[in-house]
Amino acid sequence: MDNIIHGLRAALFVIVFIFFQIELFFPSLLVEMVLNVLSILLFLTAIIRISKFNFGLSSMFILLTIIICISQDIRWSEVIEGFSNMNRLVLFIGLIPLISMPIHDKVPHIQRIIRMVKVKINSVIICISTTFVLANFINLASLPISNSIFCTDDIKKEEQFSFAVLIVRSFGLAMLCTPIGAAVAVAIDMTNASLIYVLLINLLITLIGLYISYRLERPSNTESADLEKQASFNLTDTKFMVYLFVPFVLYFAILFISNSRFSIGMMESIIVSILPVTLIWSLAIRKVKKWWKFLKNQIVRKVPHLFDQFSVIISAGVVIYVLELVELNHMLISLLQGGESPNSGVFYIPATILFILLLSVMGVHQFVTVVFIGELIDPVALGISPTVFACVLLVGFVSAMIASSFSGANILANSLLPFKSSHDFAKRSYRFTILFVIIASIILVIINYFIRGF
Repeated sequence: MDNIIHGLRAALFVIVFIFFQIELFFPSLLVEMVLNVLSILLFLTAIIRISKFNFGLSSMFILLTIIICISQDIRWSEVIEGFSNMNRLVLFIGLIPLISMPIHDKVPHIQRIIRMVKVKINSVIICISTTFVLANFINLASLPISNSIFCTDDIKKEEQFSFAVLIVRSFGLAMLCTPIGAAVAVAIDMTNASLIYVLLINLLITLIGLYISYRLERPSNTESADLEKQASFNLTDTKFMVYLFVPFVLYFAILFISNSRFSIGMMESIIVSILPVTLIWSLAIRKVKKWWKFLKNQIVRKVPHLFDQFSVIISAGVVIYVLELVELNHMLISLLQGGESPNSGVFYIPATILFILLLSVMGVHQFVTVVFIGELIDPVALGISPTVFACVLLVGFVSAMIASSFSGANILANSLLPFKSSHDFAKRSYRFTILFVIIASIILVIINYFIRGF
């Protein structure tokens, strides 16, 4: 039964992906209708055999949609379009792991180089910087790689835990400024902010966050003697690093140009380009068969397991669509004070970050909260610049990811270090999160004041 459900989910995902691209470049009423029906089927398969919590959350969103539709006399034919409201996010989450495929079999070489550098430079600094750099390129896959390098059995368990906490924080902070991060793409699309300005502001906040993390978590690890102490960084290693990361840099450049010159959103750009880019890259390194095998494994085996998360995202998208349909978002804004005053950001910037953080700690996925706030709130009406608001959403997202027991990063860290629970990881970062939110809020309030004040 599970195999049938997984096969159906994989097939629907592929079909939705095809029709999404057709609708993007050749929009028509027929294609839109087909996509809406496919999106409903996607949701129906998503709510089968999922966790009780996500089933309850999805049911709550659908029930809320029904209540709004009945009270506001909305036709059900209009609501159907809401099911395809989050297709781009669903496709993005399902496809983005493909970006790591060309370097997937290079992990041992990367680990060897990092261990070699670790001998000469402080392990804590190397741990933070390595995870941060890897996360910018391969996202969540950076956690197990860094964990295998720094959380070794030859150090005490408490020191392993300290390194693991640093790894989770560095990964989270990388999500503030990676162009291929889902959160960045969502924030840019919802606010129509400039990608380059958002990343520049977030880079400043990220560097401060990395420094805070370093000061709070400094394992007293002593390096063990091994063969890599006699190893040296040679020309072959240099060429390897260049060949490894130059394609990523070129891809980032393509995304920057696409975001500034074309009308399609950031997520759409990545969804459309990720298959051809990784295929061309695989052709260049003669790994086409591995690319196909990786793609097939991602769609057939991994994507079906993501439907637990998709159920909440799709149902949340329906609620957001209905709320916008009846213009309840405008009613919400009218109840909030702000307007043209640049000083209103002093309250709404930290309040938004804390709201995202609070809901995530309670169990609501940070993606859902960010999308809700980003879609329903007009930042200008609250006296916040769209660029700053995108940064606010991302700071809230990252803070929630680091400090929530329910976040995927902490759950994965728990699976890599079983003697500590996801709650232990979240709890260890409470002090970091408080300091980070305070400092990030101050920076964003100041930047917003200068943008809005002039």
